[in-house]
Amino acid sequence: MRVAVAMAVVMASSSTALAQRTVARPGHREVALNPDAGTHQEEVRGAPFTLTTLIFPEGFGQAVACGNCTQATGPAAENWYLQLAPEQNAIYLKPTRLPDAAHPAFAFNTTVHVILVSGYRIAVNLGLADINSAAAPDAEVAFTLPKRAQLSGKLAEETAKLESSFKERLESASLDHFLGFLLGELRCDGGPSRPFQTDKVYLRIVQVCFVDSSPRTYWTVFEVTNRSSGQVEIGSANLTGGAGDGDSKHAFKVERTSLRFNDRAKGIAVVQLGGEQSAPAEWTLEVGEEGGEQRKIAAKGLRF
Repeated sequence: MRVAVAMAVVMASSSTALAQRTVARPGHREVALNPDAGTHQEEVRGAPFTLTTLIFPEGFGQAVACGNCTQATGPAAENWYLQLAPEQNAIYLKPTRLPDAAHPAFAFNTTVHVILVSGYRIAVNLGLADINSAAAPDAEVAFTLPKRAQLSGKLAEETAKLESSFKERLESASLDHFLGFLLGELRCDGGPSRPFQTDKVYLRIVQVCFVDSSPRTYWTVFEVTNRSSGQVEIGSANLTGGAGDGDSKHAFKVERTSLRFNDRAKGIAVVQLGGEQSAPAEWTLEVGEEGGEQRKIAAKGLRF
């Protein structure tokens, strides 16, 4: 009876020791991240012929950056191979060569920058393990976050997916609207031959266009040239038809807003008429300066 009890104690002790060895495997460790910090730095040490795996609690929010890593196989100038496994939230690392006189151990030191979908930033300071140290090189480093932070990361990931889906639908709808817009009757003509000018800032009308669709849309392509000694800052470009504008929608865009001496920039000004609003017989394009002398150059009498 005493022998049986003793053997049971020995077997239980052996099972406990085996379980402890299984949990605390050499080179395998967990790193608990502080969710309130938002950033973390961790030393990771690899070794030649040894694969080091980094596991993260959520996906990558931006591209992983590493200055001394390559994702290509074969001979490389970099000292580390880096392979991404986004579906596993993991990164695999392995030295590309043995350290030698041309590539001393310190030359393997580099930093892997990781930004998770929740915005959490992790800087992994990567290097070779000290061969004189009893500590095993890192085979696997698993970063963990509390459940609260993981849920936040999942929420950020799902939000990113929704935003991407919404952007795709919006682009598709915009393209469909644009194609419907082009089905209308389009008329374009050249602008007046002479440019308009104020204080040596010249405004030339390149083209005037009108499309008879819903909504009816008018636009003009123009060019601004600065012949004055000072810099011109374009702040507005409005195509108007006088008192009948009502609930029209206006927009403009220029190649660049800052013009030094002799610079020129092309732009476009658009107006969409609202409802049953009637179009005026003549239009005026007024380009305004933002700041500085606040000059305004007006091209009047435009006909579409």
